[in-house]
Amino acid sequence: MRLLFLAGGWVGNSCGRLLAEVNKLTTRYYLQDFYCPKTHLVSKQLCSMYSTYNAEKLSMNFNPSEMKKQLFIFYKIAKIYHFDYLQLIVEELLQKDNDTE
Repeated sequence: MRLLFLAGGWVGNSCGRLLAEVNKLTTRYYLQDFYCPKTHLVSKQLCSMYSTYNAEKLSMNFNPSEMKKQLFIFYKIAKIYHFDYLQLIVEELLQKDNDTE
């Protein structure tokens, strides 16, 4: 079994791969573009909820509920296989998501 050193502790190969997947998931979510559902043009304004082209509410490819569902799957895996570090990271992400609602 290969071990990976992360944030002050050793993590097994399986948990490390799952952590990498959580990282990809969160990166994809937080760096996504907002677009107008009518024109499909990407919004160029930061922190805007509406399109500057036609006042339509902006859409996302990857919505918050989908993000929560996928994080919860990782949480269940972490609980079942006793991946404590993965569980901690996912709990923090889920808590952060609940705090922003």
